[in-house]
This record gives sequence, structure tokens and C-alpha cells, in this order.
Amino acid sequence: MALEQEIQYARDWLEEIATGNLSTRRAIECINSNMRAIVSLLDLVCANMRESALYASALASGNLLAQRPRRRNFLSQDLRLLNDQLLAAQKKLFDMAGGDLSSREDDFGALSGAFDRMLDYVRALKVQEEEKIMEDPPPGTPPCGDAIPILEKVLQTLPQNVFIVAAHVEKLLFANDTAQALLRECGWPGVLKMGSLPQILIQPSSDAPQECYCTVSEQWFAIDRDTLTWTDGEEAILYTCTDITSRKKQDQSLREVSAIDVMTGLISRQAGLDKLSRALGTLSEPDTLCVAILDVDHLKAVNDNYGHGEGDLVMRTIARLLKASIRNKDSAARLGGDEFLVIFPDCPRAYAKVALERMRNNLKKLNMTRGKPYTISFSFGIMEIRGNEGPFTVTQVLQRAEERLFIQQEEREKG
Repeated sequence: MALEQEIQYARDWLEEIATGNLSTRRAIECINSNMRAIVSLLDLVCANMRESALYASALASGNLLAQRPRRRNFLSQDLRLLNDQLLAAQKKLFDMAGGDLSSREDDFGALSGAFDRMLDYVRALKVQEEEKIMEDPPPGTPPCGDAIPILEKVLQTLPQNVFIVAAHVEKLLFANDTAQALLRECGWPGVLKMGSLPQILIQPSSDAPQECYCTVSEQWFAIDRDTLTWTDGEEAILYTCTDITSRKKQDQSLREVSAIDVMTGLISRQAGLDKLSRALGTLSEPDTLCVAILDVDHLKAVNDNYGHGEGDLVMRTIARLLKASIRNKDSAARLGGDEFLVIFPDCPRAYAKVALERMRNNLKKLNMTRGKPYTISFSFGIMEIRGNEGPFTVTQVLQRAEERLFIQQEEREKG
């Protein structure tokens, strides 16, 4: 590839990054060593930015236990520090919910000042409540009941849905206003009066955070679990349910973007290989699966003689005709470079060959009307897999399809 084309490739990639398109781009084989280094760095920057974007989205939605980026990802260093500070603040809030109003020991960064003021305010409230109870204690007040109003006020300040559940029986002891609104939205009658727990509270087998989906409100929640002591020393479980619906949607959008090849609009290499893996894993007798690899003929010559833009146009033309030539349940992906992958479920080899030959004929007709100084063509190889054969790995299937592709290429060159 000429140096000018390599520079143009890097410039196009930078423009995509500048517009927020962080999807995976195929790394090209650069002749110039400096350009190879630049392309490699661009790939690393994109990976770090994608990783940081997912991490920031998780933190913004309240998921403080999200998977952290790699240590070498320098873009996420401040996010990791913020994550640590928020986790420390959350732990201290849980300690306060359990009645521990001692001074904080951790540094919460910019949150420290506000946290200290809240701690002073809660202490003052506790003193007022204690004085009030000493003056006129309500009948039947349990020994530790004086701490409960303070605890409830602290829990009411939290933005998450907070539930306190008896540890050994299905009984809801407390739900803050946010949690009660959620219960009403989900149609749960009689908060604090039900005989069983809301469905959103799934008793986990460990303290590891869980995610669950509420089909009524159509929301995703991250559920964290901690233990505390309630009235009369009763052991209880504190659940905090954080709405992560926005983060889930953003994650899905990022996955969808990364699953699409930017140039052709087909699914990406990894998405195509994942589909092939699933198809092989579910294949059983008497089903038949066909896998084809297409290779664009003489794409390098088009790039060298008419420019990289013309080569991209060739790839988009092939992709458009390919999508138009296969069934809705078939899948087409760009493998990379000048190769495409096609998956034909429930399909014998004869039908797959007819579909690709039909595409080849349509391409010949298109060449006659395009008015270009070059023609577009492709070669293909098909592997048929029956349900009673194998099992085959993805690598084995691709290798055998490529072998058939090479045979066709040799035959076409001779013919």
C-alpha cells in the first residue's frame, strides 16, 4: 500500500474517532514502519476509549461494582479513583444505616466535605431524637428503638431503592420512599403488609451483586446486599436496588455498534464468528448447515490503480448484492480485508451455490452499467456440514471453506 493511502487511512480513522465512532476498524498492513506504529497506537487508543466509555456509563448508572478497565488504560485512571471514592462513601453510608456514626477514615475526594456535613447533621438528629425519647419515651419502645428513626431518615436520603428484609423469614421490615414508589409501579399491594417478598428481591446465595429485570416497569436493577441489626437485635438484610436501565441500553448500543462493520454495514468479523459458533453448537440431525467464504478478486489492483476510495466502493457493492441474494435467516459478515463469511442454516450445498451464483450473475449485469474502468468479481468456497457429522470447530470450518475457495480461484485463473 502506498504511503499516501496509508496516511489517508489513518486520517479517516482519526475522523471516525473524533465523531465518537469507536467501533473496531481493521488494522491494515502498512509498508512504512512509522505508519505501522501510528495505526497500532490508534487501535490501542480506540480500545482504551471503548473500555473507558463502558466503565463511565456503568458508574453513571450507579453500578459501582462494574468490571474495571485494564491497568494500562491510562484514560480510565481518574474514573478508577472516583470509583474507589464512591465505594468508600457507599460503605460508610451502610455503616451509618447500621448505626455507626463514627468519623470517616477514608478519603472521598470532593465528596468529603459534603459527607462530613451530612454526618454532623445525622449526629445532631440522633441527639435530638435521644433527648425527645428521654423526655417522653413511647410505650413499648424496645431498647434499641431509639436508633431506628435516625436509621430510617438516613435511608430516606439515599437515591437508590432501599429494602430491609428479615433475615430468616419472608418479611419486609422497611422500604424507603423511592422503593415504595417502585413497588406501587410494579403493582405490589400493601407495602410493609405483604406476606411474602417483592419479586425484585431474589435471595442471593452470596453477597455478590446481582442484576435483575422487572418486566412490569421494564427496568434493570443492580442489587447489592449487606447485613445489619434491626430492632431488638433482629438480624436483617439491607438491599439497595440501583436503576441501571440507562447503562444497559448504552451497553447494548455499544455492542450493536461494535458488531457492525463500518465500511460495509454487514456484521463484524467477531459477530459473524460468534454466530457460526452458535450455529455449530446447535446443529443436530437431520439439519444441514452451509458456510461460505467469499473473496473479492483483484481488490489490491483496484486500490493501487484507482485509489482506496474505489476499493471501499467495491467492498460496499459486494456487501449490498450479498445481502440481497441471501435469505432473511442467513447471515453475512465481513471477515476482514477482502473476505466475507456467509452462514446458511437449514440449507444444502446446492442451494447455497445457487444463491451465490445468482449474486455473481447480478454482479456481471451491474458491471455492464457502472461505467468503471474495472470489473468487480469474486470467488467462493462452500463447506456443507450435516447434523450427524463432526463436531467441527469454527477454525476447522473456515479452513475447509477456504480450501474450496482456493480450488475455485485456481480453476477460474486457468479458465
